Amino acid sequence: MKEREFVEKGSYNHPQADGAVALKQYMFVRRDGKRCLLFRFANESAHAVSGFEILLTQISSDGRVISRSRVPYPAVTVSSGGTYAPDSGVVVSDKCSDFRVSLVYYVSGDYKYVMKRGRAVPHYDPRGYVPPKTRAATPAQIAVRPMLTAMDRAFSLIALLAVAVLVGCCLVSVLTNMGGPSADFGAIYDRIRYFL
Repeated sequence: MKEREFVEKGSYNHPQADGAVALKQYMFVRRDGKRCLLFRFANESAHAVSGFEILLTQISSDGRVISRSRVPYPAVTVSSGGTYAPDSGVVVSDKCSDFRVSLVYYVSGDYKYVMKRGRAVPHYDPRGYVPPKTRAATPAQIAVRPMLTAMDRAFSLIALLAVAVLVGCCLVSVLTNMGGPSADFGAIYDRIRYFL
């Protein structure tokens, strides 16, 4: 068991974002020669929180900022109105005499609420999202029309030419029969021009 020496304990009274996870109490301890900061958070939102992250700013006795660090608590479950006290503390500098904590984001349900100017802005968080199951494609759905081979193209061209010759013969036959047996080719030519 780790040796722990209590240094300072108190309530956190600095302004925090409303309606979210808030720091309520803190405790400075010395554990194995290192100065640590322990927290107790409260869920002030209307829903259970399944993770959050804070920004810890360490301040010296003369008011200078020593460091800023983000501290995540990704796998927690805090019911609405409940409290959460992590077992492990955050190691801080020996010169740290004060600190500020601000909430970066918290996760509730399928949404991550990112704090911007004291307000929680929801963003969809796919961690809890399960994609819907889909049916596998049947062979009829993925059937691809085969490309024409060289022989198929040749047959198509021959069939097209045969149809054109047949239509031309029928047209000439109709036009020659219209003029009777004494029709000459000049009259047939004029009739063809008339139809075109």
